[in-house]
Amino acid sequence: MEPDFPTKYIIEWFARYIKNRDLIIKNIVDIRKLGNKLEIENKDGTIHVYLAHPWPTDLSKTIKDMKEGEIGIIVYNIKDNFDGLVKGWDELISHDVIIYFINPFSQLEKKWIIRPKIHSKISDPSTLKQGLMSMYMMVTPTTRKEIESLTN
Repeated sequence: MEPDFPTKYIIEWFARYIKNRDLIIKNIVDIRKLGNKLEIENKDGTIHVYLAHPWPTDLSKTIKDMKEGEIGIIVYNIKDNFDGLVKGWDELISHDVIIYFINPFSQLEKKWIIRPKIHSKISDPSTLKQGLMSMYMMVTPTTRKEIESLTN
């Protein structure tokens, strides 16, 4: 099934981000776009798969449904996705996954990244939501309606 335009856009943006991040190290052999997935093949033969789920209804369910080699999720930096992170936190910390929250149209930072399993080990549970909110606000929050209008 062909992904919708917001999904295609987030995959294209993330592929450019990954390529730019690899300019010096030159570890990437190939980048393949497969539906809502982006496969990154490295020189050592490892393949990392990132799932583009612009509007996941439940991040913890997305994590549970991930397959071997799928190590990351790419979502837009919208309030519903942030709320899904907070709501599913207890489930998310039991998986080794990385989540990219992006707003390619932000005037400042365009992404923030979190690894819940690692973050849970170094953060204070009493200030967790406040800390996550600080990260969320570093990238201009947007809305699904705005993203859909800008990517269509």
